[in-house]
Amino acid sequence: MVTRIARLTRVELMKLVRHPFFWISLALLVAATLLGAWGQTVFSGAKETVWRPHNAIQLFAYGAKLGVKMASFILVIFGAMLFAGEFDRGTIKILLTRPVTRTELFLAKGVTGFLLALFLFALVLALSFGYGCAHGELGPVWDTENYLTQSSEAQLADHAWRAVRLSAPAIVAAVFLGIAVSTLVESSGFAVAIALTLFIGVDLALGFLGTHAARYVFSLYPSYALDVLRGYAEGKSTMWRPELVRHTYWSVPLASAGASSLLGYAVFRLRNITA
Repeated sequence: MVTRIARLTRVELMKLVRHPFFWISLALLVAATLLGAWGQTVFSGAKETVWRPHNAIQLFAYGAKLGVKMASFILVIFGAMLFAGEFDRGTIKILLTRPVTRTELFLAKGVTGFLLALFLFALVLALSFGYGCAHGELGPVWDTENYLTQSSEAQLADHAWRAVRLSAPAIVAAVFLGIAVSTLVESSGFAVAIALTLFIGVDLALGFLGTHAARYVFSLYPSYALDVLRGYAEGKSTMWRPELVRHTYWSVPLASAGASSLLGYAVFRLRNITA
């Protein structure tokens, strides 16, 4: 079973890389990450002065926030196409005539989505940190009026790692939301539209929810974590909220991914697909 899942996953990854939108999405992701890192220094971020140049972690937070948001959209789109695309092309019938079970096929597509999420997340982190190191300074954040260290280099690094840990589970959960929708409809266009509407709608609703309610929505955590990191890197008075950094940052995305996977798997197993 493991061998068949590995082979199916390899095929899914080959199909993914050969999809025209894959390379377009990578270009959009790179542009969004670099634009976020550069744009916020010009329009909304803390300004650079003679006595206080941009910190590398500050630029990392700028770029990573927009990059992670773009990666989440891309993952929802690709997740929504994984099964609906097979129905669109009629290849789902061919796949099910092969000596593979529906469970193995579902697991292979789930592993493909998981690997794509890890790749896009790593790409965003590498781009934003590379830009930060190239255009900012690694070191502490200083209070330029009193010449005091507001955050040491070690403290900033610790905050950065915490922000990464808080963001990673949520971005993985995004692809499984798309997969769940993908099993419900037979048109990849409709699947993408429904999945994106759900994701964007919930994301917009976060602005109207209090922290107590919003912490049960997985898409809250990347934006929250990178906003707090930005505050530390800019020398602002900020702190991590204990109720968000203890266990909900991984339990909520895990529960969301699990619920989406169970729904998608149940629908896929129950669908009447005649080969």
